[in-house]
Amino acid sequence: AGGEDAFIGRAHMKGAMHLDKVLVRLKAGQKFGRPDGVVERIIERNTKELIGTFETSDGEGWVIPSEPKYYYPFVIPKRWRAGAKNGQLVNVEITEYPTNRFNPSGQITEVFGDALDPEAEARAILRKHRVLLEFSQGSEFEAENFSEELSEEDLEGREDLRDWTLFTIDGETAKDFDDAVSIERTSKGYTLGVHIADVGHFVKEDSALDKDALERGTSVYYANGVVPMLPFQ
Repeated sequence: AGGEDAFIGRAHMKGAMHLDKVLVRLKAGQKFGRPDGVVERIIERNTKELIGTFETSDGEGWVIPSEPKYYYPFVIPKRWRAGAKNGQLVNVEITEYPTNRFNPSGQITEVFGDALDPEAEARAILRKHRVLLEFSQGSEFEAENFSEELSEEDLEGREDLRDWTLFTIDGETAKDFDDAVSIERTSKGYTLGVHIADVGHFVKEDSALDKDALERGTSVYYANGVVPMLPFQ
């Protein structure tokens, strides 16, 4: 069809889902200004899990996907509900894909909280975009054993300003305390000092902290919260 989009009616989707790779047979005629088509075969499934709202009806459990393009409700057997309650946002791992006759089914792997709770929605969005919320055990161990004591080696090649009064720029509830300023009166007025933490000195190359930070690339800020690139310590 020269690269044109094909229209596939719901009755002709053969259980295909959004993002699936499919083989399509074009029929004669058009629908809605596009070639009319039928899914002949699903070549590749490209959705392994998704987020939605858990609901029950007559003892049956369902998850309604948050993304409208996934319009199939998912059947959730009782043994795979992970304690989810009506109206909660959840993450579902797909166990059976849809067919022309049957709805898809899945297993709840994470419960975020009430769908109307902004914090639950934020956690669900972070999960959807694969934002890493937990650090590796190696990073946690290195962070817990971090020492604030400085050695002579740490001070080598540096000017010691620890007797100065410095003010962190970040507020008390901030997640990163890596910038500070100082002010000093001089004969001509004042000198403003700008101090930037040398994080690379403490995060050693190829350490667990370094590898976790590299995988994240940056801290991720969202409304009323942040997923840090490094543990708080």
